[in-house]
Amino acid sequence: MFDVCIEVSFFFSISEGEGRPCLRLSPLYNGYYKLLPGLLPETVEFFCNQSYALSGSARRTCQTNGTWSGTQPICMRACREPKVSVLVKQSSTSPYHVQVKAVALFSFYLPPLPQGFHHVYTHIEYECMSPYYQHFGSAHRTCLKMGKWSGHHNPSETNWPWLAAIYRLPVASKLGKLSVAKTMGLVCSGALVNQRSVVVAAHCVTELGKLYPLDSQNQGSAWQTISFLYILFCPNYDPLVLDSDVAVLKLLDKVHMGEYVLLICLPDAHDTIEDSRQRMVTGWSLLLDQKAGVAEKACVGHVILGDIVQCEQQYANYGVPISVSENMLCGRQGSGAEKSNICPADTGGILILPPVSSGSHLTPPHGQGSQEWKLLGLVSFGYDSLNCNPELFTVYTHVANFVSFIEENMT
Repeated sequence: MFDVCIEVSFFFSISEGEGRPCLRLSPLYNGYYKLLPGLLPETVEFFCNQSYALSGSARRTCQTNGTWSGTQPICMRACREPKVSVLVKQSSTSPYHVQVKAVALFSFYLPPLPQGFHHVYTHIEYECMSPYYQHFGSAHRTCLKMGKWSGHHNPSETNWPWLAAIYRLPVASKLGKLSVAKTMGLVCSGALVNQRSVVVAAHCVTELGKLYPLDSQNQGSAWQTISFLYILFCPNYDPLVLDSDVAVLKLLDKVHMGEYVLLICLPDAHDTIEDSRQRMVTGWSLLLDQKAGVAEKACVGHVILGDIVQCEQQYANYGVPISVSENMLCGRQGSGAEKSNICPADTGGILILPPVSSGSHLTPPHGQGSQEWKLLGLVSFGYDSLNCNPELFTVYTHVANFVSFIEENMT
């Protein structure tokens, strides 16, 4: 039980009607109250300090019988419920319900809190509602005694709102020793740049080693499925060496924009070369996850852009002599890839630059237009490595070199 000591003093608060006085209210510990001006009969409102929540009456009025309406509230340590999107399933366990030796269940009374607050030691678990999304942050969190949640979680940031999934009929997926967009229905992840345009690697939507487009005309995302009207290839696209590996899909219908479907910004040379922020790669896995059945998962990892000479030498050492052109970027995940859940060459994904405010966390963007995530590259090719060695380079299409081509074909 929670015992509250009340310091009582008197003053004459005259209520409307019979005019009987009300006792002065006791102090609100870890909070305060104030008289609401212009209200008759006299009414006070209660407020709690930060990291506390009000349990009891938020307002009390001096009644004609000389008593205050409601009950005297108290301020209790509490955690405000983290904001979650509709994509996140949340379950909570109330504190002080303890099973002891599987014999008896002991329950302790806790005063109720307003909606949106949780008692100290409340336990919350998170999981994604849809198998098309990957949860980031702590799956289990506890309200600590200082009124803060343990761990970290971005439940409203559980989607990549400009990531589109590209589907086609199965075709061969090997070009020598290179691994190029393995095909199991889902073949690539594109980026939504306006309501009618998706940017993808050109090899995703052509017959392997050819210049003509695929016969299949279906592409989709986790929430909307839209057929494309036609494909625009970069005029300089070379399907044999995968130079200028970029195309624009023109959609048959406009994408419906909202919190979970947004546009990604195009880059400039400064974003790609000079910016010191750590790049990220994301895309849906093209390999079936037995635990998830046939559902694909969005994956993510950090990328370190590498030296072109070092990149070419590494490919040569593996028996794949290549020439990295100015239209390509080389990147690897590096030794810190244990936090990654992506093998870039197996996704046909996209290389992105997060906004300054996001830091280096592997967290998807919240549905805010002010968060300028930028499209830096498209996964073009990489090693056929079953172990997904994070030190191996993946080659990306250098999107900054094709901004003019993309913008000309977005209208």
